[in-house]
Order: sequence, then C-alpha cells, then structure tokens
Amino acid sequence: MRKKAVTVVRSRQKKVLLLNIAGIESRFVLGAEYSPDFLLILKERYNEFNILRASTKKCFIYKGLSNKYAFENFVRHAYSSLILKHDGFLLHASGVISKGRGYIFTGVSGAGKTTAAEASKKNGIILSDEIVALRKIGKSWKLFGTPFMGLMKGYGRNKSVANPKLLFLKQAPKNALRPIALEKAWGKFLRNVVLFKPEKKIALLTYDFLSSVDNRILEFKKKGFWRVLWAIK
Repeated sequence: MRKKAVTVVRSRQKKVLLLNIAGIESRFVLGAEYSPDFLLILKERYNEFNILRASTKKCFIYKGLSNKYAFENFVRHAYSSLILKHDGFLLHASGVISKGRGYIFTGVSGAGKTTAAEASKKNGIILSDEIVALRKIGKSWKLFGTPFMGLMKGYGRNKSVANPKLLFLKQAPKNALRPIALEKAWGKFLRNVVLFKPEKKIALLTYDFLSSVDNRILEFKKKGFWRVLWAIK
C-alpha cells in the first residue's frame, strides 16, 4: 500500500518585545522575517525597559527595516500617542534625578540639553539626554526616564520622580536662575513636546504641568550650576 505524503507546515513564528516606558506597558510584535539576532539586539537596547510579562492588550506591529534606529523611531511614534491616553507626553529634554529631586533641562536646539546632562554625571542619575516622559498621576506630575538617548553614550534609565523642576536653558558666562512668566514658558515649552500628529489634549496637559511645577530660566556654564539648582527650595 502506497503511503500518503505528509506535508509539514511550519508556522511563521512571531517575536515579541514587551516594554514598559513611563509606567505604560506595550507589546511590539515582529514577524518571522526578522532574525532572532535582531530581537536580541532590541532586548539589549531596551534592557531597563524590557519586561518579562505584560498584561496590556496594546500591541504594535513592526514592519520596518531590520535596524535598531528605525525600530526606535517606531517606538517613539507609538509612545507619543500612547502616553497621551495616560495623561502624559514626551518632551525633547534631558532629565536628571539628583538628591531625590527631578530636574528637566529643555530649550531650543543647541541650548545645552546634552551638555547639561553630560555635566551632571557625578551629580545624579541621567534619565535621558534626548527625550523624557511626563505623566499626571493622581494630582501630581511625575518625570520618567526613557530609552531614547541623543549624543550621550549608554542608555536611558528606567527611573521616575514626582514634582520635577523645569529649567529653560540659556548658556551664559555665569550660573544664575531667572524667573519666567507662565505664558512665555508655555510657548517655549510647546515647541519641545514630541508629537507626531495634532492633539487638542496636549494644550490642556502642558498648561496644567507648567502651572503645577517650579519652572525657571537657568543661565549656565558647564561647571558649578548644580550648586545653584540645589539651592532651590
């Protein structure tokens, strides 16, 4: 009796990267066309933000280049929308936790966000030199580190702190703090919000944030500005 041919069908196994950024869990699914090595690169890249289990059903399907930079652009885009649903937003800024307090350094391109972060290595934990996350949880705002880094080597830290202080950077010959009017601060601040599509909600969130935290202009040089910051009550 002639034996029937047996057809073996191998399923296209999907690869999943589970992330927790700014306290928000998500799943990023990669198809079988991506090599296991690429997934390992991503797990190393997002080491501090990679989790073993996620209860969320929020899932993003990645179909881009097999390149960690392309993948990161996809994650930034995804989280810029996802975090809005959790009363937060991403900000183009560097962030530091020093002596239990959070500090955000923001400003126009070239203002010194990475410079301030680099100069802070011995004074605290660098959350990111490129993009930080902010969320309103309960009645207070919380600053989160992200895996999105700029010119600094290394990765962002998965740490957070409540009620951060916001500093608009201005490089100067000496270190000093200057007041800034709320409306003027709001205009400067909105330019650095990371948003890939218009959202009405962002206006209310950013104004609430600026009304809730201590925000000033920091005129600074590379050395000694932390003594000025630690003096803020």
